[in-house]
Amino acid sequence: MDDRRLYQILAAGAGVVILIALADVVLGGGGDGDGEERIASAETSTSTSTTTTTTASSAPPSTTSTTTTGTNREPEAARRTQTTLRNALTAAKVVYADQQRYTDDPVQLGQIEPSVQFARGIASTNSAPDVVFVANNGFAQVTCLSAVSETGELYMVRDIVGGPNEGTWYTRGGSLPTPCDDTPLQDSW
Repeated sequence: MDDRRLYQILAAGAGVVILIALADVVLGGGGDGDGEERIASAETSTSTSTTTTTTASSAPPSTTSTTTTGTNREPEAARRTQTTLRNALTAAKVVYADQQRYTDDPVQLGQIEPSVQFARGIASTNSAPDVVFVANNGFAQVTCLSAVSETGELYMVRDIVGGPNEGTWYTRGGSLPTPCDDTPLQDSW
């Protein structure tokens, strides 16, 4: 590596890794033996950078108040219900990938996604908030996952495998379509 040296400074307490490539030429050295003192000086004068960790999410960062009253509560409840349904859909797709058919078994789905509470059927305004109800068509090639948010709005995601309406469809509102069939809904909530 000639006169180049690669130094890694690990600030374990802060979890920050800084890589510094130094050359005696850049430090004004030239192989005169005082490169080590200059490197120590450079390490001492290096400022620690701060990193921010962000969590991947399907929702954009919120710029609204954290107060959960009035209209601020509605978007928060909607996002939470939508996220719960997305997690439930992932569990349903895991079963489909393994068995080539959807299941409406709450226990099986709960073993795959333990953070979600599952029940059979289609959610109604009388359902417990954020419990995911699961229903399938007779051939188990369509699954309907639905839930009611804390504000009483109903949400459904329907996944159709095969046929002219294949894809993932969404709806929300005061009532949900029944039965769970291959009728397309909307492209998004």
